[in-house]
Amino acid sequence: MSKPKLNVAMYGHGFMGRAHSNALRQVGYFFPEETPFEVVLHTVVGRREDAVEKFAREQGWQNWTTDPKYVFDNAEIHLVDVATSNDSHADIAVSALEVGKHTLTEKPLSNTLQGASRMVQAAKTASDKGVHNAVWHNYRFTPAVVFALLQFITLIGKILRFRAKYLQQWGDESCPRVWRFLKDICGSGAHGDLNAHIIDLFVLLCQDELESVSGGYTQTVWQQRPNPEWNEKSADVPKTLASDVDDISLFNGRSKKGLIATFEATRTSAGSNNDNLIEIDGTKGRLTWSLESLTELHWVDYTENKLTRGWKTIDVSQKGHPYVSNCWPEGHNIGYEHTFIFLLLEFLLKVAGQKPLHTDTFATIQSTMHTQRVLQASLLSAEQGGAKVDISSIN
Repeated sequence: MSKPKLNVAMYGHGFMGRAHSNALRQVGYFFPEETPFEVVLHTVVGRREDAVEKFAREQGWQNWTTDPKYVFDNAEIHLVDVATSNDSHADIAVSALEVGKHTLTEKPLSNTLQGASRMVQAAKTASDKGVHNAVWHNYRFTPAVVFALLQFITLIGKILRFRAKYLQQWGDESCPRVWRFLKDICGSGAHGDLNAHIIDLFVLLCQDELESVSGGYTQTVWQQRPNPEWNEKSADVPKTLASDVDDISLFNGRSKKGLIATFEATRTSAGSNNDNLIEIDGTKGRLTWSLESLTELHWVDYTENKLTRGWKTIDVSQKGHPYVSNCWPEGHNIGYEHTFIFLLLEFLLKVAGQKPLHTDTFATIQSTMHTQRVLQASLLSAEQGGAKVDISSIN
């Protein structure tokens, strides 16, 4: 029996555009029975005609346009995917939600708190009319993270401490001054890019929210970066351009349930390609996970005899573990791209009014506003020399 078509339009065609396009193409391949729609890559929107056309042909999009309003006026489009730079998230998402189109958007919500607030209001109004939304917090759908949520969080006892660090190395001094190093576009640097992910994982795994932050610290290591437009023949083009976002960001948090949390993010950590690491201490056990070993959970059971207890490594790639049975044989590990596929599947099931395959704990625009407030509060803490800032004061 044929499935109803779901026509998708996507804004943006960079790194995230590729990741999202792959998920849209592959969700029906890995989940042929579970996927409730025939997903159609209808239209991709970009700023440059040549670039967006090239992307569309490479990634399998049927149409392309440089007219940002085309999608909102097109009744054929059911779902809008926002994969652009942070400064345009709000305008696109709000416009899509206001005309009744389901919306997926990248994180952070916006480069400003005001933009994020606009998105939340539009999402609330649209939700009342049956229009769904989600934020691409894809690490929520890593099978190991889902398995931790379903299996180990109930065994860990009272959570005492959450520690997270997200370390990358691509932003060293040789990295060109691209848009990710401009505050007007991004809002912040490693902070909004990487801390947004680990704040979200705190909310998910601890089933808690931060009440206050303190000890905020940010540093711009390289205030000048290579100009990508410069070459030896262009004497009138500056060799370097200013960078005004953080390269390093740290802060502490106290949660509503009273636990302590620490967060660290940088894109200048040599040897760390994509080390998203979380550690959770409880009264009955300890759990750790790293994206660089994304199928492995590490667990210590404190209730065992202390003379024989120790770390146990669980390989979350076996039949019966979340999602992986639909991918490859046991032990044939999945990759980064699958996390987007799994999130998309659960979102489509939600849109179709069906039960989740494993979990429907995707982040929404409304729920992600907490992350946005924490990001803002920790920047304020850094500006005030590490002072305590209550999240409730951020509006």
